[in-house]
This record gives sequence, structure tokens and C-alpha cells, in this order.
Amino acid sequence: MNKQGKNHVLYYTLSIIGCIVYVALIVSVSVMVVKIVSQNGTYPAGSDTMYHIFRGDYVYNSIKEGSWYPIYNSMWYNGVEIMRYWAPLTAYYMALCQVIAGGGQLAGYLIFVGSVCFFNSILWLIIGRKMNRPYLGAFVGLIWFFMPNNLLALFVEGNLARSLFMIFLPVFIYAVCEYLSERKRIYIPIIIVTFALMAMCHLGYAGMIALAVLIYCIVYMFQQGNKRAVLEVIVSILLGFMVLGIWL
Repeated sequence: MNKQGKNHVLYYTLSIIGCIVYVALIVSVSVMVVKIVSQNGTYPAGSDTMYHIFRGDYVYNSIKEGSWYPIYNSMWYNGVEIMRYWAPLTAYYMALCQVIAGGGQLAGYLIFVGSVCFFNSILWLIIGRKMNRPYLGAFVGLIWFFMPNNLLALFVEGNLARSLFMIFLPVFIYAVCEYLSERKRIYIPIIIVTFALMAMCHLGYAGMIALAVLIYCIVYMFQQGNKRAVLEVIVSILLGFMVLGIWL
């Protein structure tokens, strides 16, 4: 093996070791966060936290009884359809966390907190690697969960839907920016899927992000003169909405 080949092997070996160390670090941080939350004497904290725990528990028990899409609950706002005005993905994810926790509602909430911390960090690492800025991606991944706005949503407002939403937001923004600059078709399905996932977490926030991207695209179009790329991004976002057709 020549020197260049050895350098490539060494580079990939160090990259793999670095990824393993980073994942182990993120798992440790996530476990630490869960431990702190569980021992602070106030969990589950947040104004709307129990709202999301209740929905997750209701979906969990409905699935156990054979109903995969529960519609009506007499206790929900005195008889409003539980999935009609509130996006369903967070409720199903809470139900999944409850399954992992063995059926415990509060234990499921702790798993939710830990998993949000973990996935936030991992996705930023992947974005950093794709942009050839792995160290920056790793750093942002470490601090993203602890950004004041994210902590406010999770532990003060108790807006678990927004916390789950923030996992997909960086991937969506990255895909939009990369498509506008590189025009690679692989980013179109990523835009569609991530926007659909965000809308299934919180439709209102997804609408605000769509508006922000629209404004950005208009500015980009005037600067770069690339109307087709802007149109394709906007159509991709609309397709993301259309994927949710039945629920919407």
C-alpha cells in the first residue's frame, strides 16, 4: 500500500473512532440530562407537559386496544376530537417512548427528553460532516439542546411538539440551502419529508417556517436570478403539506 492509501485508511479510521467517541459522549450527556430532570423534584415541568403526556398515554392505550388512530375522547376539552386540531406525531412518539418505558407515563416522558437531546446532536453531526465542517457540526450538536429557546419550550412552556419539531428543522434548512446552491435532486425528497414531519409535529410552526423560507427564496431569486430553483423549493414545501392530506 502506498503512502496516499495509508493516509486514507488512517483518515477513515480516525473518523470512525471520532464518531464512536462523539456518540458515546452524546449518550452520556443525554443520560445526565435525564438524571438531572428526574431528580430535580419538579418533573415533569412545563405548562403543557401533562397535555402531551395525556395524549401520548391515550394513543398508547388505544393502540393496545386495537385502535391505531383514536379520534374521540370525552375528556379532551369536553369532547373534542383529539387529533383534529393538534398534530399527531408528538402523541405517537410519546406513545412509543411509553412503550420503551414499559408502559410508565412519566418514565416515557424521561425517555422523550433523553431522545430529543440525543437526536438533536446526532443530526447536527451529520450536517457538519456533509458540509465538511464536522467539528463545527459536533459543537453545534452539543449545544443545540441547551439553547435558551429550546430549554424554554421543553421545560417552561412544556411544548413537547416544538421540542420534537426542532430535531427536523436543521435538516430541513440544510436541505433547502444545499438545493439552492448545488441543485442536487437528492435534496428534494429530504425537503418534502422533513417539512411533512415538522408539520406533523406542529402545524403552526411549520407554517411560520414555510413563510420564512418563502421570504428567503424571494430575496435569493432577486440576488441570483434563479427562478426555477426557488419554484422547485416552494413546490417541495407544498408537497410536504399535501403528504398530510387526509389529516389536514
